[in-house]
Amino acid sequence: MRILLSTVPAHGHLFPLLPLGRALAARGHQVGVLTSGALAPAVDNEPLELVAAGPAMDAVFAESARRSGDDGTTVPTFAMVATLFADVRVGLAGAESLRAAREWRPDVVVHEATDLIGPLVAAALDVPLLTHALGPGHPPELLKAFAEAAAPRWAELGVDAPVEAVGGRYLDICPPALQFPGWLPPADRVPLRPEPHTVLPSGPPVFDSPAPGRGRVLVTFGTHFTAPEIVSPVVRGLTGQGFEVAVTVGLGRSAADYGLPEEVRLVPFTPMARLLSHVDVMVTHGGAGSVLSGLSRGLPLVVVPQAADQFVQAELAAAGGVGVAVRPGEDLADALERATDPAVRERARSVAAEIAALPDAAALAESFPALVEAR
Repeated sequence: MRILLSTVPAHGHLFPLLPLGRALAARGHQVGVLTSGALAPAVDNEPLELVAAGPAMDAVFAESARRSGDDGTTVPTFAMVATLFADVRVGLAGAESLRAAREWRPDVVVHEATDLIGPLVAAALDVPLLTHALGPGHPPELLKAFAEAAAPRWAELGVDAPVEAVGGRYLDICPPALQFPGWLPPADRVPLRPEPHTVLPSGPPVFDSPAPGRGRVLVTFGTHFTAPEIVSPVVRGLTGQGFEVAVTVGLGRSAADYGLPEEVRLVPFTPMARLLSHVDVMVTHGGAGSVLSGLSRGLPLVVVPQAADQFVQAELAAAGGVGVAVRPGEDLADALERATDPAVRERARSVAAEIAALPDAAALAESFPALVEAR
């Protein structure tokens, strides 16, 4: 079977798809990744074929900001999110993506939930479509905004307007503790275990046990929100609290960029799976992948959202009892103390057990042809 994974050209959107892509390839399927060529370095060492189309995400952000006036730092509305992913990105990448997909000839498309190119391709080529969640399920209002914003762009390409922005089976990697209150899962929901990002072959854990009597705080702000002016104030707010503090350095940056005290350990960009051992608390920007990775290891969270859906992730983590939401500039020492409360630790461990009980990518890959047939 020829299976085309379709994703927004951002590492945080690609990484959650990789476990399934690898598992499908291991079972002999041909697996492609439809996204911008800017993500080639993240795909080149995978058993997957890059199907390059469309601009890098920076160009999409810039055009969306030009139209909406949003600089990416505000709490987004549904209309703003739909403009970015459904209107602007489909407008910039749709035609080239259709040409590339027609040449690749997929039998089925699996798109991540914010990608509106995959549904376009599946509709144009009349092949099955499956949706892979990135985090909490989208509210109906956002799905409606996606469909409405995508409709004129699809029409320009000669494809009927989407009825919905997701399709077929819904591969759900989000545990109930992080779902929106009252969210109703699709009838064709298929649970799937989220996995921290790793590369092949995976290396050993980065950290040993911390010094006796001390815990360790891991500060990780993903691949995009890693500028020193964002990360360094957060790290300084955590020092002197009785924890060893380790912080991941952004892609293309060096430790010297951050100007942090010598006792802070700076770690070059490293796949998340190698960072989570011997850690007691994760401090994160609230990207869905980071949140789910931390919880998969039972780590309490301190979430300091910067933009996009991170504010939602922060609120859901706090509501679910697995962490503390902190707005930029608020007291991090107090947040750290609250996150290490025994009740929060226990709740995080409980969610880790829920995640571990979900079927993994290998199990889903085994049943994948049947899922497609039964859509």
